[in-house]
Amino acid sequence: MSTLAGITLGSDLAEVRSRYKRLRQSGADSWTAPSGLTFVVWSGYRNMVAGSDRIVEIKIGTCGAF
Repeated sequence: MSTLAGITLGSDLAEVRSRYKRLRQSGADSWTAPSGLTFVVWSGYRNMVAGSDRIVEIKIGTCGAF
């Protein structure tokens, strides 16, 4: 399963940034696209500048951390 832009679990943050140009950081380890999709990176490793963090969760329309 993937998003319309081809992002799947295991994609890295650099791929997400290249396909969703207007991402905003919405948490310590999450990024949200204008469409409402939220991408969560593995929090055990933080190299967000390089973009090598792997996506471990993709969600939409959730409230908080539920």
